[in-house]
Amino acid sequence: MKIASPHTSRDAERIYRTRMRPEGLVRFDVAVAETDLACFAEEDFTGPVRTSLEQLRSDILEWAKTHRGFFETLKPVGIDAGAPRIVRNMCEAARAWGVGPMAAVAGALADAVGGELSALSSQVIIENGGDIYIRSSQARRIAIFAGDESPFGEISLIVRPEDGVGGVCTSSGVVGHSMSFGAADAVTALAGSAALADAAATAICNRIRATSDVAAVIEAERNRGLLSGLVVIMGETLGAFGAVEFA
Repeated sequence: MKIASPHTSRDAERIYRTRMRPEGLVRFDVAVAETDLACFAEEDFTGPVRTSLEQLRSDILEWAKTHRGFFETLKPVGIDAGAPRIVRNMCEAARAWGVGPMAAVAGALADAVGGELSALSSQVIIENGGDIYIRSSQARRIAIFAGDESPFGEISLIVRPEDGVGGVCTSSGVVGHSMSFGAADAVTALAGSAALADAAATAICNRIRATSDVAAVIEAERNRGLLSGLVVIMGETLGAFGAVEFA
């Protein structure tokens, strides 16, 4: 089973990565099997990140060998106290949004690598197939790609340290090859962790079937209070709430 983000196609990933230039940080890419991270920190920490990523992937793969259906299920699974931390984080985020644990894998990997790297660098950004872990002392601009046919095209958000956002993740029913039951051009979730934002983006995207769904979903999630912010784009409709500042 591949452990990789389903949110963006390889071609789209390469296009948007060429535009990622966070001020004051050094970029280094780390790939292990299907997982391909763009990392930004105060120095190049390729070695420690590779070691961390290899162990995290091994933890997930070894757990799945003895837990049938872990990779395939689209529903939450029990959170086993004896599971590796990366697996528990996936399961906890997925349970909060009623999806399978693999809906949170890209975000959870970004969280885990970013958390370990934060011991070496005071500012860290980890991008994993469109899912982002962020720890920054300054405002950062993050782009949302809604597709070439969208009237919103590519718009950007400003994420500020005081917003308390640790993860920004986007899912789409039309861009890339993600498994989605919805039809949104883009759903971008902002949360305290990338794992939670990842699961949320997937779950919310599944609920958007028509433009009339956008306002209802925005209101429901505002009231639910699990997210720091949310952007939903479908056709000529854009809805948002929370820590969402467009650039």
